[in-house]
Amino acid sequence: MNSRRPSRTLCRPWFADPVEDFSLRHRKPAWLAAAALAVGGCTATTDNDAKPFGGNGDRWYTGGWQLRRDIPAESDDPDRPWIDDLAADAAPWLDVIPNGDGPAPFTTLSLVLGQQLYTPENIATSAIVEDDRPYAGWLYTGLARYDTWLDPDDAVRRDVEHMVEFDFGVVGPAAQAKEVQDATHHLINEPQAHGWDNQLRNEPGLVLRAARSARDGYGSHLTDAGLSWDMISRWSGALGNVDTHAAGGALLRVGYALPRSFDVEAGDRRLLLPGANLDEPSSLYAFAGVEGRLVLQNIFLDGNSFQSSHHIDKEELVGALRLGVAWETGGFRIAYTRFYLTDEFEEQNEGEIYGSFTVGWSQRF
Repeated sequence: MNSRRPSRTLCRPWFADPVEDFSLRHRKPAWLAAAALAVGGCTATTDNDAKPFGGNGDRWYTGGWQLRRDIPAESDDPDRPWIDDLAADAAPWLDVIPNGDGPAPFTTLSLVLGQQLYTPENIATSAIVEDDRPYAGWLYTGLARYDTWLDPDDAVRRDVEHMVEFDFGVVGPAAQAKEVQDATHHLINEPQAHGWDNQLRNEPGLVLRAARSARDGYGSHLTDAGLSWDMISRWSGALGNVDTHAAGGALLRVGYALPRSFDVEAGDRRLLLPGANLDEPSSLYAFAGVEGRLVLQNIFLDGNSFQSSHHIDKEELVGALRLGVAWETGGFRIAYTRFYLTDEFEEQNEGEIYGSFTVGWSQRF
């Protein structure tokens, strides 16, 4: 892998440029945390439902961002950053969900920092839009553990990966969603949203997430040029006052030199291992995924848990389709994904569409 570090601008969220109405006082705590995550390696994901992103307009899940710092669970590097040691010390708390496939060949961790923004379709009125979703923001941080089993037969690749993640943060004005949207709309010369005074109240949020991914099929030569495919199944769930759901789905990838990763955001986690020296060819592939979700709790639709707030009747069954393309080389990856969601609440008049960009790299330790 090329030892030259990529520019840190790859880890800048889409709202990072200073503007008159988004003060340094609001941004400083988030950027101190973001700088800590960016040391050595980073994955940045940006979601937006604006039409230039491939979305269907500024409404509902209107945007979000996430930074991830991926690290090995164990490292003998004496110069390892203190934040990595803190994550490794906290990782045993994630053992509350046991592994079902025996001792993992290797374990990696991810430090997470992110934000999500939600608005109704009509952002021109300052009144509550009774038949649409509430204004809401969610600012969170978390720690995830990935246990990965790799099939020793590279021609078969019956790989399995377990993920456990614990997120905590805040919903409400403290999440700074209004300030972020105001700043973004100022930058792109879009109308300001006038209903943020009606957003959900401040509430701490806790979510425990778990997932199991498995590569159920793999073919290495669809054509003489080396076109390959694989099929990945994923079962997942979440438990918490922000989000409680169960889900299942599958992802089909077709392309050249498919990496042994399970998703674009995480990349090939073998690159994180001490002394990793993988000479993998560059990968270019397209992917399509489907997921069905049973939703028991969604604070962004159900409203605050402990006090009165605007809320809407949610749909308990939600489907999602995603289509995208990705390129990976030497630990660097970039991808675009377009998401299609069925109605999330009863009064919704059409499904949600939004685009997502991911840029990241893996730093070998």
